[in-house]
Amino acid sequence: MPVHRIDHPLVADALHRMRNPATATADFRRLAVRITTCLVYEALRDLNHREKTAAGGTGETPVERKVNLVPILRAGLAMLPGALDVIAGASIGLLGIHRQPETLEPEVYLTSLPPCTDSTVTLVLDPILATGGTLSAGIDRIKAAGCQQVVSVHLVAAPEGVDRIGAAHPEVPIYLASVDQGLDHRGLIIPGIGDAGDRYTGVPWTC
Repeated sequence: MPVHRIDHPLVADALHRMRNPATATADFRRLAVRITTCLVYEALRDLNHREKTAAGGTGETPVERKVNLVPILRAGLAMLPGALDVIAGASIGLLGIHRQPETLEPEVYLTSLPPCTDSTVTLVLDPILATGGTLSAGIDRIKAAGCQQVVSVHLVAAPEGVDRIGAAHPEVPIYLASVDQGLDHRGLIIPGIGDAGDRYTGVPWTC
């Protein structure tokens, strides 16, 4: 499973500021956009190429791959504007997945995915890859919908989550800004960026 850490000074600076719990909500949102733009640009470097041609006025015209963007709610919404800055014509889907605090197991409560063709590339957006359970469940749903070419994009990840995705979905490449130290007893990344959903929306999660 290819894991790509984007090593760029602007990404490192933005992530450093996001880690600060005193960073305001508005700044957190802007920094998420900045990092995501860099990550998605790199994620599409080799994937968003022209695979086939179609008849055009001057002969055969290249046809670009279709790209779907699928943020995992809530936190994935923080990455959507940055991804759209790179590929404004992408289709958008939504996956609502809540991790149970006691078991750390994912609970899928919303699946709304755009259609796929054989060449469609689906980018899953989630700021935090912690245990890997949420992402694995999301990829399962995407594949079940007929979308087989999946790329995951994250701001930070724990080694445990990366390993779990490597075991469950070894063909899925991962693009991220940092692989952090690991998980604490609550399944939270150390040092991480806090609860990305809470920090993006400005309010704590309520069931």
